[in-house]
Amino acid sequence: MFKNYSKSLVPLAIVIAVFGLAANLQADTIWTYDFNGLSKTALNGQDGWGLVGTSAQSTVNDTAVSNWSGTGNYVTGGASLSTSSRPTNFSWLKDNMDFDISVLSYTIGGNTTAYGLMGVTPTDPTQAANILLMGVYQVADPSWDDRLGWYIGANWGGPGYVNYNPPLTIGQRKTYQVGIEFTANGDNTYSLQRYCVDVTGGGDKQYIGTPYTSLEINGLGSVWTQMQIRTRILGLVDDFTISQVPEPSSLALLGVGLFGLLAYAWRKRN
Repeated sequence: MFKNYSKSLVPLAIVIAVFGLAANLQADTIWTYDFNGLSKTALNGQDGWGLVGTSAQSTVNDTAVSNWSGTGNYVTGGASLSTSSRPTNFSWLKDNMDFDISVLSYTIGGNTTAYGLMGVTPTDPTQAANILLMGVYQVADPSWDDRLGWYIGANWGGPGYVNYNPPLTIGQRKTYQVGIEFTANGDNTYSLQRYCVDVTGGGDKQYIGTPYTSLEINGLGSVWTQMQIRTRILGLVDDFTISQVPEPSSLALLGVGLFGLLAYAWRKRN
């Protein structure tokens, strides 16, 4: 029976494999914003970045910094807290698929007031709902300094600032990747898991707290329309990354196609 249909199965297997691979590649997206194309001047006014409010501006720099793992240009803060935003198209994000958002951020041991947060916001960058920021949140207060922070707005059912205290001695400097894994539940809700990676120390991903499920989100690609940065003094940010993993159905389709090709090759050889 296999012999009678083998010739017709080969084109079918090839078509399935090719389309499965195409679907897989289309779904697997990694998007990074790294500031490397900007001039070493004020951030605002470059590449669509603009000041939110009236605070001092962030600046673009590439000066070597101890234990900073950013590549090329990065953004650092000014004399007071600065918030900037940039219109950005996130319409490529697909509903009901896992995705991940992270940023490189710099932390310094000791009572140093420094902010280095980056994330995404809706059209109004001052709106609290749907805002998502992550990075370093340091305040000159023993109860708040040396923290990694995640801020998730009200529409995500988030906990506001959730801080993790990395074990840094006074003056010690490290780069952390601070991020959130979003696991799709299949009904327009997502289980959110905060994490960090000690990039300077070469550590593994460390999950912070337990996952929690957001409110229902319809039209994921339209929720955020802006990138946002909040910096002050020694706060540094770089390599803001959003990735979305392949759909399981695409991987299954690819596997079926490849299995068909392998089965035919085995049959022909024997």
